[in-house]
Amino acid sequence: MAGVLHLSVRVPWHDAGWAGTVCADPSANSSCVLLKNIGENRDDEYEQSHAGKSLELINPNRVPCVAERGSFMSPHNYRLEKEHPYRRSPALKGKLQPTAVTVPAYAAQATPYFWLHRDNVGKVLRATDVDYREDREDLVNETLRFKPQWVIHGDNQQALMERFFSEVDARESLISST
Repeated sequence: MAGVLHLSVRVPWHDAGWAGTVCADPSANSSCVLLKNIGENRDDEYEQSHAGKSLELINPNRVPCVAERGSFMSPHNYRLEKEHPYRRSPALKGKLQPTAVTVPAYAAQATPYFWLHRDNVGKVLRATDVDYREDREDLVNETLRFKPQWVIHGDNQQALMERFFSEVDARESLISST
């Protein structure tokens, strides 16, 4: 497969140009209401009381747009607590713990959604060599008692993401995998 020729990173609109701050007027940012993970988890009172403040001065975990790339190219490092969306599944209760992730300054969180969607894995595997095993996902299906639309098994996720980003070169690419 040819290298990653184009990488799109969806970022929510920000009224201060992604300067590593909370929006100047978070309550007026209607585009964030439309994005599920932001709209459903917004704390307008907290965000309004911290309007325009640097990510260094707030708890970025209380501003859901930060985890959804609203902090795109921030000049500040910040730390997020990530929680798996299936953490409350009865089959996985207590098995998936929050994970701290430090996002470096001027970084963009990128997710290869196409590659991680189960409907597309066959296309990916026909085009490139990846240590993906269907039996791992079968185990996930059995454990969860349903078939998620996304690749869930950690080994399969890691193999797909490592291969996807393997052609990013810090010396030549606009985006680095560091």
